[in-house]
Amino acid sequence: MKRKGVIRAYLNMLYLAGLFGLFAAAYSSITAFDGEVYIPQGSATHTVVAEAAGGAALGGMRMALPPDLLEIPTAAQRRLDTEGSYVTTRLPFALGLESVEVLREYPPTFLLEAGRGDSAQSVEAVEGAVLRAGQAEARVEAVRPWMGLLRRPGGRPMAAIGLEQTGARSVLLVEDGRWLPLDSGTALRFRWCKSADQAEAAAKAPDEDLEQASWTVAEGGTPVRMNSFTPGAGAEMDDGRTWAVERVERREGQTPRLVLKVTGAGQDETVVVEANEPHPKYAVRFDDPGAFEFVIGLYAGEDGAAWVRIPGIAPARYAEGQVVEAAGQPLFTLRQVVRSALPVTEPDREVLEAVLSSGGKRLYIREGEAADLDGARVLFRRVPVAPDVRYHLVARWRDKQTEQQLELAPDETGRVGAWYFTAAAKHPDAERAAVLSAHFNPFTPDRVGLALVVAAAIAVLTWVRFRPMPVSDTDED
Repeated sequence: MKRKGVIRAYLNMLYLAGLFGLFAAAYSSITAFDGEVYIPQGSATHTVVAEAAGGAALGGMRMALPPDLLEIPTAAQRRLDTEGSYVTTRLPFALGLESVEVLREYPPTFLLEAGRGDSAQSVEAVEGAVLRAGQAEARVEAVRPWMGLLRRPGGRPMAAIGLEQTGARSVLLVEDGRWLPLDSGTALRFRWCKSADQAEAAAKAPDEDLEQASWTVAEGGTPVRMNSFTPGAGAEMDDGRTWAVERVERREGQTPRLVLKVTGAGQDETVVVEANEPHPKYAVRFDDPGAFEFVIGLYAGEDGAAWVRIPGIAPARYAEGQVVEAAGQPLFTLRQVVRSALPVTEPDREVLEAVLSSGGKRLYIREGEAADLDGARVLFRRVPVAPDVRYHLVARWRDKQTEQQLELAPDETGRVGAWYFTAAAKHPDAERAAVLSAHFNPFTPDRVGLALVVAAAIAVLTWVRFRPMPVSDTDED
C-alpha cells in the first residue's frame, strides 16, 4: 500500500505539471507577438505592426490590412511592402522617443547604377571599379568635386571643355560669342545657332572673317562690352569712373596691348591690358582673336553635342564626353553643351562627379544625374549611411502616474513589462525616428517566479493529499 501511494502521488504531480505546461504553451502561442515599432522623435505610439501570416492572427483574430490602411505615420507605411498585409496590436503604454544621441557618423557611399529592374547592375564608385551594362563596360577613372554647367531656365548658351587629355585637370567654360584661350597661340570660339542643322552649316561654311576685337569692363557696375577702339571711345560705369581708349599697340612678335585711361571718382590712371589675358588688378579684358595663330570653332544648336571646326581638318560632330583631337594629339574633351546654363566656376566640394572611360570615350556624370552608356542609363548617386545612435525613450501608462525610462543603442534590448524592444542596427531615418523590433513574452521574470511558487504549492498539496499513510499495530491486527 505504501508503494502504491507514492506512485499515485508522483503520477498526480506529473499530470498537473503536464497540464501546467500545456496551458503555458497555449497561452504563449495565443498572446505572443513579434513586430516593429516606428516612433518619430518627439512623438509616442501605442502600435506594434507585424506581417500577417494569412488573413488574421490569433488573440482577438486581428484583421490583416494593407499598409495604407494602418493607423501609423506615413513614414512608417513607406517601410512596408505595398503588396503585403499586416496586423497590429496595442501596447498597454505609450512609448515615446524623447531624443536621439548620435554615437558615430559614417561617410556616405557613392554608387553607379546601370539599367533597371532585374537586369540592374551597381558598383561602388571608387577608382578602378568596373561597371557592366549589357554589352558595354566602363571603368571608373576618378570621383572628384564637380565643376561645370547647371541647366537652369533663364540661363545662357554655354559650353564646358576639359583639359584632362593634355595633362591638366581643369574645366574651362565659354559662353556664346566669346573666345576662350587654350594656350598662348590657340583659342576656341563658341557660337550658339538656332538649330542643329544651322550649327552644321556654320561649321562647314567657308572660313569666315574672325569677329572683330572687343574690350570689356566689369569694374564698378554692370559689365560693358565695346567694339570701338577709336581714341576717346569708352563708357562711364555706375561708380562714376570713365574708361576710355587711348590707343592700341600692335608690334610684330609681341602680344597686342590696349591702353585705357581711367578718370573720375578720384582716380586718374593709365591701364594697360594685354590681349586675351586677364588683367592682374582690374576686371577688364581685351579680346583680340587676330592675335591667335590657331583658332578652333565650336558650333552648337542643341544640348549635348556640337560641331567642331579645326583648321586643316574636316568639321565633325562631337557628343558630350568625346575627345577632340588634331594630328593624333588630344586637344580637349567636350564636357557639356547647354542651351540655358548657369556656370559653377569653383569646384563644389559638396557635389561630386564620376569620370568613366568606355571604348575610348569618357563619361562625366554629376552626382544625382544620369548618362547614356551604349543605350544603358547610368546613374551616379549618393547613398547616406545611417549613424550609430542611442535612443532615449520613455514608457507612460495612462491609468498610472508612473513612467519608465529606456535607453537603447544598436542591437541593445530593453524590457517594459512583458514587452522587449531591440534597436534596429541601421536604418535611413536613424536621426529622426526610432525603429524597434518588439517582442511580447508573457513569461516575464516576475510572472515566472509567481508561477513557480504556485506550482510548488500545488506540488506540496498534491503530495500531502496522496502521500501514503503510516500503518499502526492496531490496523495490522
